[in-house]
Amino acid sequence: VVHTQQVTAAIEDVLSLLKDVETGVRGYGITDDSLFLESYEQARPQVQLRVAQLRRLLADNPVQTLRADSLAKLVQAKLDIAERQVIDRTASRPARVAYLRLGKIRMDETRRLVNVMLGGE
Repeated sequence: VVHTQQVTAAIEDVLSLLKDVETGVRGYGITDDSLFLESYEQARPQVQLRVAQLRRLLADNPVQTLRADSLAKLVQAKLDIAERQVIDRTASRPARVAYLRLGKIRMDETRRLVNVMLGGE
């Protein structure tokens, strides 16, 4: 039971931290105010640590291990998009909109996978 609770907490933490990344980058993109990057900068390293912890927790479950591997890839893709949004702040409006859409797609994919991992298939 304790192990299941640890896994559930780790999965939920990954999603929550990724939401913090998205919120910070989106706020920065809208306002161009670096104050909004605080949540992004705090969550970015934490989400990667939490994914690594989740992978360790799931090492004894081959199905969930594969899902955790997929989650790690989605998280990295989302982080890459977020970083591009921060670095490329002078991008044209169509490029910024494209980043936002791609970021949304990655978050939606992540949410679906998290739902599966939590047993909500």
